Amino acid sequence: MEELADRLAAAIPRSSGARVFGYQPLAGARHNRAAGSAWIGWAGVEAPPERIVVTAGGQHAILLSLMALAKPGDEVLVEELTYPGITDLASHLHLRLRTVAIDREGLVPEALDEGCRAGKPTALYCMPSLQNPTAALMSDQRRQAIAMVALEHRLMVIEDDVYGFLAPDTKPLSSLLPEDQVFYITSTSKSIVPGMRIGYLLAPASAI
Repeated sequence: MEELADRLAAAIPRSSGARVFGYQPLAGARHNRAAGSAWIGWAGVEAPPERIVVTAGGQHAILLSLMALAKPGDEVLVEELTYPGITDLASHLHLRLRTVAIDREGLVPEALDEGCRAGKPTALYCMPSLQNPTAALMSDQRRQAIAMVALEHRLMVIEDDVYGFLAPDTKPLSSLLPEDQVFYITSTSKSIVPGMRIGYLLAPASAI
């Protein structure tokens, strides 16, 4: 812990101290967005810095994604067993959540297709890698099937990939979809240290 603390302290040179007394650009400082671009790029998703928003952790990124996509009363699809944090955010934003059936690999493609046809969902929120709370891991074949359904229905996808670093051999769902159809989320809280509340949101250029 002491070594990590020393390294973090060394990351802020004295010459940059004055900058901490000013406001940062809304989407994050240029070098921080570049760091997010590299971080997401390692996962196999093309992430230009101009499409990166630096956030205060993953949950903040989910909130921003929902605010950018939906308005009160809109419907958002989620996994049958979903991350509890999104239920709180949806309640705060007055959004309706509708569940989609899952199995050992997560979302069931046929159930997602049915969910899209049964209503007019604004977006899908999902965790393909180490899903919370089931720890389900989608195979590449399942991700391709889910992507095909999303493409057919032009469904916006919010992919929460905070645990993706634990499944480095799988490609994020976002890598299979057009850039204007995905909001990709990752953070440092799970992969480095919980107290480092830094998140990165890759969003369509039109939403930045």
